[in-house]
Amino acid sequence: MIGGSTEILGDHQARHDLPKKPDAGRLREFRSAALPSLEQNLFSEAPLYLDLEEALLANYLRFLAGKLGSGHAVVAALLDGRTPEEAAKRYVSTTKLNDPAERKRLAKEAGAMESSSDGMIEFARKMDPAARALRKRYEDEVESVVTRAAAEIAKARFKIYGASEYPDATFTLRLAYGSVRGYKDENGNAVPFRTTLAGLFPKARNEEPYILPESWLKAKPKLNLKTPFNFVATADTHGGNSGSATLNTKGEVVGILFDGNLESLPKRFIYSDTTARSVHVSIESVWEALEKIYGAKELLKELR
Repeated sequence: MIGGSTEILGDHQARHDLPKKPDAGRLREFRSAALPSLEQNLFSEAPLYLDLEEALLANYLRFLAGKLGSGHAVVAALLDGRTPEEAAKRYVSTTKLNDPAERKRLAKEAGAMESSSDGMIEFARKMDPAARALRKRYEDEVESVVTRAAAEIAKARFKIYGASEYPDATFTLRLAYGSVRGYKDENGNAVPFRTTLAGLFPKARNEEPYILPESWLKAKPKLNLKTPFNFVATADTHGGNSGSATLNTKGEVVGILFDGNLESLPKRFIYSDTTARSVHVSIESVWEALEKIYGAKELLKELR
């Protein structure tokens, strides 16, 4: 993404300034050990699609304005009197960061970032001070506290459970077992184990987060509305597991993990299947959408 390229370039030419700024003074992703992979990403020849970048940036600006208010200093600076769509169009239409050669030039030439009038670099300049301040606050007041607490909780659990306690994941293959099962929310209301496509359309309206693409609305008559859409399971999952395949006892892919309910948040420290659930999109709804909404028949042949 152009935004990612801007962020990388925005740390004052990582390679060029490395001798001037010691590792201890740099953000962790810009330290010397990370530079090879960082530069591989920064100078990649992979294409960037400006219409997609513009849509993503407009969505981000709408989100900021909705959460912080249009009068917030950072939001006001980013929008500069424009709508989120207009501002995104201006930033993206005046950038050259989609060109790898331009990114290499900016990273190599001393002072190039400071003198650049590139639209996305202007966006980064406006965001950078507030973003760094919030990041420092998060690292000092949240991240460090959670890290210390996790270590203490792990020690306590080991003292209680000993070797029967399974270890933390270490970037190796990990399987989480569970059953598909509904639950009761904090008010005692029964939450079913799955939803269907039929439940999607009554909620659709022209406002976030319930905006349905026009392609979905037009395809409604063709869809089997009884098709399972999402389902919940007791599998012990957490942040970082999103995108994992969900398998049944036959080893067949039946879904894709993408979220957890609010009751699952404490599972970072202790597992319980009373109300905590992982949330999965049903593979049946994926097939239904690919075939009847997107017309991706060749892709379906490959997947099946």
